[in-house]
Amino acid sequence: MKPPFALAFDRFVLDPVAGRLYGRSGAVPLTPKASALLEYLASNAGRLLTKHELLEALWPRTYVTDGVLKVCIREIRRALDDDARMPRFIETAHRRGYRFVAPVELVAPMDHLRPASPLWTHGTTYLPDVRVAH
Repeated sequence: MKPPFALAFDRFVLDPVAGRLYGRSGAVPLTPKASALLEYLASNAGRLLTKHELLEALWPRTYVTDGVLKVCIREIRRALDDDARMPRFIETAHRRGYRFVAPVELVAPMDHLRPASPLWTHGTTYLPDVRVAH
């Protein structure tokens, strides 16, 4: 069971329960593996995660090369408008792994928002400014 919290960083909220990334203008499309990788990175913000650890966490008991990580990282960077040469979110430790470098906060999950909610207007989800103490 996933924790009942979402991960907020910069102008984004990643809701692991809903499996969605939200930006200021609404949902940001990500494949399920890229979303899972972003969740793992953001949950371990500031820590260098080796390629081996990431592959074991996201593709357990499956033979894959680190090329799948590169594809997912590229997708995440594109979604976050991040630059590998001047990273705001994901730093590459060449030949070793990746580190999520943005500050991350736990926030209330977004999946409870419904059309009747005041935070939902004309199909656009607005990010609530609800913070959870940790």
